[in-house]
Parts: sequence; structure tokens; C-alpha cells
Amino acid sequence: YFYNTTKTSKLGVRLITGAGLPYGNSTTMPYNKQYFTGGPSSLRAFLARSVGPGSYHIPDSMTNIAIDQAGDITIESSVEYRFDILKSFKGALFADAGNIWLVNDDPQRPGGKFDFDTFYSQLAVGAGAGFRFDFTFIILRLDFAIPLRKPWLAEDERWVTDKIAFGSSSWRKENIVMNLAIGYPF
Repeated sequence: YFYNTTKTSKLGVRLITGAGLPYGNSTTMPYNKQYFTGGPSSLRAFLARSVGPGSYHIPDSMTNIAIDQAGDITIESSVEYRFDILKSFKGALFADAGNIWLVNDDPQRPGGKFDFDTFYSQLAVGAGAGFRFDFTFIILRLDFAIPLRKPWLAEDERWVTDKIAFGSSSWRKENIVMNLAIGYPF
């Protein structure tokens, strides 16, 4: 939904939910039917397909291997304030939250099963700012985002806002995610 706040700005909100149940002797849905989160049109503060399921996270020893994280259940939301800077040059401030989960336990991915009592504590949260180059026939988008909540950390350490250090080059390298995309995220 979009709400016009002024003639040159608007507030957009989005909520996506979905669930798929594996059937027969399957424990998960087929790969091409599963849900993924993270990336330029999803949770922009996280790399594509890198979040979840649940509180599971790829071990550090495997981070150089491209392993997509997929799940059977998804919940994702975004809030974006869009405003004009100049004619075709626009800006945006945004926040995204969400994750994916599994219907069944997977011993290979502990913490990945959906539990109605704890799913909200496993939501990833990120925020950022971006620029849009709106040429009417094509929109180029450049977003910069940082994670505010990492669901794979210990429960009392998941909010990472107290660790933000823009002055540290190692923090910037590990936490600032740049997304270059065509079109709006929603």
C-alpha cells in the first residue's frame, strides 16, 4: 500500500507471507517452490538467499561456498519513505524485516523449524537509504543498507545497533550491503 504524504513524497508498506507443505514422503518442498529471503527486492541489508531458516546460519567455514538458504514458510515486511530530490533523481529511506522457516526439523539446519511461540524472535531486521534514477521508461536503484538484527546470533545479542561503527573499515566491509537493481523493490 502507498500513502501520499505530500505532493512529492509517499510512504509504502508491504507484507508478504507464504507457506508450502511438503507432501507424500518429502520432508521439504521442491527447491524451485521454496522461499528465499535477502537481496535487492527483499531484506536489503542481507545478501540474497543468506537469511534463515529461522535462527540457522551457515558456518563460517562454509561462507566461501555459495549455499542458498531456502524454506517452506516466509514472512517479510518493508516500509519505505520515497521522496523527490530533483526531477528524475529520487531518494528513499527504508526498513525491512523477515525470515524463512522449515515445516519439519532438519538436523543439518538446527533452529530452522517454524515455531509459532518463537518465530518473532528470529526475524532479521535491516534499514537503509537509497537513490532512484527514474527515467520513466526505466528505473535504476541504488540502495545501501545495514543489518540491525541478526537472528542467528545468541538471543541476547541479536540486536546489533550498539555495534554500528561507520568509522571502522572492517565493520563497513562486513555490514554495509549495496544493492544495484532495476525497478522499485515493491
